[in-house]
Amino acid sequence: MIYPILLFDIDDTLLDFDSNEESSLKQLFKSRGIKDFDTTSKVYRKVNNELWHKYEHGEIDINNLFNTRFAIAMAKLGITADGEEWEAEYRKYLYLGAEPVENSPEIIKRLHDMGYRVFAASNGIKEMQISRLKIAGMYDCFEDIFVSDEVGVQKPMVGFFDYVVSHIKDCNIKETLMIGNSLSSDILGGNRAGIDTCWYNPHKAEPSEEIGSTYEIEKLEDIFKIV
Repeated sequence: MIYPILLFDIDDTLLDFDSNEESSLKQLFKSRGIKDFDTTSKVYRKVNNELWHKYEHGEIDINNLFNTRFAIAMAKLGITADGEEWEAEYRKYLYLGAEPVENSPEIIKRLHDMGYRVFAASNGIKEMQISRLKIAGMYDCFEDIFVSDEVGVQKPMVGFFDYVVSHIKDCNIKETLMIGNSLSSDILGGNRAGIDTCWYNPHKAEPSEEIGSTYEIEKLEDIFKIV
């Protein structure tokens, strides 16, 4: 057992956030009388991605991101939207989205049963992530779940990982592995904290010259070849 402590990202590593987002946006826009989903979602995603980039770089906090993204996006389309109200409705749909990536529930359960200490390390809202993990049937396999809104700082900042390490009993970072799909969040953050990293790259994206990972896998089940 090379890495007895495993830190898993959640969105698009264990749970398919992209499909959840698509479905949730469709429900939200439909309830708001918006018919041109493609254009509206394109504008929203551009704004959302820009805000997440600012959040990851510490330029805005998580509440600012969530409570303004819909208002900003809709304003670009000439629509007046109460950002907090739209966010609350959108989040209601998101909470129910828990489509697994590959066979992630089985993989997490197998790792847990083999004696690995499994943790979640995610940006976002803890309440929502717990809800989705429970629906997916893998919540009980995690020893603990660390999410940026509760931690108070986000990946890739070292403070996030310092918090995680300090809250895991008998944690040795040399025996810890961070697994995630995001180079700019999961891998960069792990590297900064001195933790070995595994880049989950199912779409065979080009590697970054600036951000390197200790390992790279295209299928989640390949994690068993590493740990």
